[in-house]
Amino acid sequence: MFVLSSFWLFFDYQAYTIESERLRTKQISEYEDMLKFQVDTIAGNIKRKQSMAEKILKKELQNRTTEAQQIITALFNKNSATLPVATLEKLTRDFLGSIRFNEGRGYYFAINMNGVAELPPPHPEFAGQDLRPIDDGAEKTVVDQMLHIARSSGEGFYQYNWDKPDTPDSRYPKMAHIKYIPELDWIIGTGEYLDDATAELQEEIRKQVEQVHFGKNNENYIFIGTWEGVGITYPAKGKNILETRDVNGLFVVRELIKKAKEGGGFIRYVMPGINDAPQKAKLSYVTAVPEWQWYVGADVYLDEIDSAIAENRQFFKDKMLLHITIMLTVLLVLILIHSLITRLFARNIWKQLDLFSRFFRKASTESVTMDSYVFAYSEFREIGNMANEMLRDRNRILQEISLSRDEWIHTFNAIGDCMMVLDADGRILRANDAAARLYSLSPEDLVDMPFSALCGHNKALEATLIDYQPHTIEMEHEKLGKTFLTSAFPILSKDGGLDRIIHIAHDITEQKQLKEKLTQAQKMEAIGTLAGGIAHDFNNILGAMLGYAELAEQTCQPESTLAEYLNQINKAGERAKHLVGQILVFSRQVETKRVPLQPAPLIKEALKLLRASLPTTITIEQDIDEQAGPILADPTHIHQILMNLGTNALHAMEETGGTLSISLKRKTFSTHDLSQYPNLQPGDFIGLTISDSGTGIAPEIRERIFEPYYTTKETGKGTGMGLAIVHGIVSSYGGFITLTSQPGEGTVFDIYFPSLEMGPEDKIETTPPIALGTERILFVDDEKMLVDMSRVMLEQLGYTVTPFTDSSAAFTAYAKQPDAFDLVITDQTMPGLTGTQLAERILKIHPNQPIILCTGFSELVSEEKAKAMGIRILALKPINMHQLSLLIREALIA
Repeated sequence: MFVLSSFWLFFDYQAYTIESERLRTKQISEYEDMLKFQVDTIAGNIKRKQSMAEKILKKELQNRTTEAQQIITALFNKNSATLPVATLEKLTRDFLGSIRFNEGRGYYFAINMNGVAELPPPHPEFAGQDLRPIDDGAEKTVVDQMLHIARSSGEGFYQYNWDKPDTPDSRYPKMAHIKYIPELDWIIGTGEYLDDATAELQEEIRKQVEQVHFGKNNENYIFIGTWEGVGITYPAKGKNILETRDVNGLFVVRELIKKAKEGGGFIRYVMPGINDAPQKAKLSYVTAVPEWQWYVGADVYLDEIDSAIAENRQFFKDKMLLHITIMLTVLLVLILIHSLITRLFARNIWKQLDLFSRFFRKASTESVTMDSYVFAYSEFREIGNMANEMLRDRNRILQEISLSRDEWIHTFNAIGDCMMVLDADGRILRANDAAARLYSLSPEDLVDMPFSALCGHNKALEATLIDYQPHTIEMEHEKLGKTFLTSAFPILSKDGGLDRIIHIAHDITEQKQLKEKLTQAQKMEAIGTLAGGIAHDFNNILGAMLGYAELAEQTCQPESTLAEYLNQINKAGERAKHLVGQILVFSRQVETKRVPLQPAPLIKEALKLLRASLPTTITIEQDIDEQAGPILADPTHIHQILMNLGTNALHAMEETGGTLSISLKRKTFSTHDLSQYPNLQPGDFIGLTISDSGTGIAPEIRERIFEPYYTTKETGKGTGMGLAIVHGIVSSYGGFITLTSQPGEGTVFDIYFPSLEMGPEDKIETTPPIALGTERILFVDDEKMLVDMSRVMLEQLGYTVTPFTDSSAAFTAYAKQPDAFDLVITDQTMPGLTGTQLAERILKIHPNQPIILCTGFSELVSEEKAKAMGIRILALKPINMHQLSLLIREALIA
């Protein structure tokens, strides 16, 4: 009876299941077709409007400029006979300047064909200015391009980057239409920011979509959102619901976005409680609008589908209830009979089970073994044997787990990097010994602390919390003053959720500092290479300029205006010569030489150079004691100190202007005065004071200001080496430097050089008079201009000159008549034979031949190397006539 009833119920249930599934499949298919049709229709409309957006925008811009042209033409046709052009231009500016459109964003602009702004809203300050130099941030000069379009086509479109009125520091893509207006010889134009046009189109689509309803009673709707999870339409308009889950823990919006990015499809979920929406099961279809990073979808509650099979379910329930009633009646009789039979066995089985119960309770706390022979039934004895085997396996596994745990803890604490295990909320669950040492806490104290309390914002951790992916980011820890390479690795649960995070921080402070120093050293090496190349070419140019100026000066009246002009050219050339020398010294291309000198003239000369680099908003005040006393120094170093500190003062005052004060005084220091400088001897010092009225220096910066590579300036305004170089120069001279500054009160640098005590026999070197001669000179240089100029100079000095611009030809001439030349003067860097190669060949023929080797700059030859080769003098270009006369006599006498 039981078997027959079971079959009866089974076949009824089977029929109900098949029919219900057929109805459900049909209903779902119909709803899926409806959802897909609605969504694809909306998405298609959006894409069509996207494709037409640029065309519509261009048409609107062109209509605007056409309207402006019509207004101007009408104005000129009506008034050109009675009003002057200037008045018509003003009327045009006033009328077009008052017009606004596109919710106030749109306006007209006008530029004349010389690039001068005639109508410049929203930048009235540009009125009357030449706008051609202005670029769009991508090295394109906007106005030049517009003028080119006007000249070549009369009108046209132009896309560029331009700032918005409310964001002047940022540039945005903009489309403009410009048109040439012959009546004014202007171009008139208007434009629209592409992101504003896109925003308007998106708003229009949003309003249209919110009016779309479909389905039974028009209860279904279209929803749109961004790939960042922000709702654009109902039911989450303006809200970010990316992290919203349904009752089953499903990230609904994440799944919708994922499905859309895959090309579209269906997804089932339980509606989250958004804006009081019923939390019921839903079926959605979603697709993507990738150009805007949107997802577009529609959904339907699944209970609408279930209602279609409700009647069939009720019929089955009634039918099943009748069958169950019959079957239960029969089963009740059978159970009564069966219970009488089984009662007899129950007592005995219960005793056996009680033995098992007592055994397992004891086994939970002790290591015990069951005696299986106490059971009356073989089945229970078999279970007893299996229980013993299970307990032995459990004990073995517990021992292995304990051993593995100890090994893991030892490994975890042996890792030298800071390592922590965090929960999904960013709280510390475990920390190794390295982490405890780093934060001066015990590992136990770190447990349960928020990770952010130790490290602040950690981008690697924050990124992992968002996308459940590993991330490695370099970060600065302000509290510890260190740089770390931080990594966050997620551990996911079985359902895909975030369970734990492993965070590792590797200290790279020292490596980063070494890298920065290496980079700076490479930059300095590159500067040195560049300086050498500039020095060679520039010195050749200076040589010709100074030589011809000196020759011209000799041909005019000494007190004439022309003589004064030529004298100024010579002075400027000498400044350029010293500037090249400073460049070579800075790049360590030449050795410095200290000589007794009066610093006052050098400082005044340097101030002339500095004045040229300062804006007119900065004034220079001087208090220079001409008789302060001599010092032992390299003139280039004095220039370098003044230029470095002057440049720093410029940066401190370039926004507000101010005063740069320079003074030079003699001062005596006692042992007490120099107590902070135990290595210095008391006595007279020459004090150079450089002060500015700029922003001042904060105390925390003053402590590090003389450190190499330390700078607070933005990229491109400093290397961090200027003050370090100044400090190094002053210290190498046995002097010292002090700094006085407060924020907002300016800065004062006091530099003190030991005064040079000169005896009666000591004197500052003076220049001997020009020297003449009658010897024969072979002159070689590949620069014809220098050869011609030098020949004239040498002939005026009384010498007989044989000039060559080809070093190989010069050697051939020398080889034929080596006794025809008393002196050889040659350039170093020449095609064919270099100066040193020419000298080597000449000295093989005539070992005692006097030779002067000239160079603008060369890394291949030094004074020591030249002397070792037999070259009498190595001279650095440019060389004036007076210097050349002395060098010739020195070479011939030696």
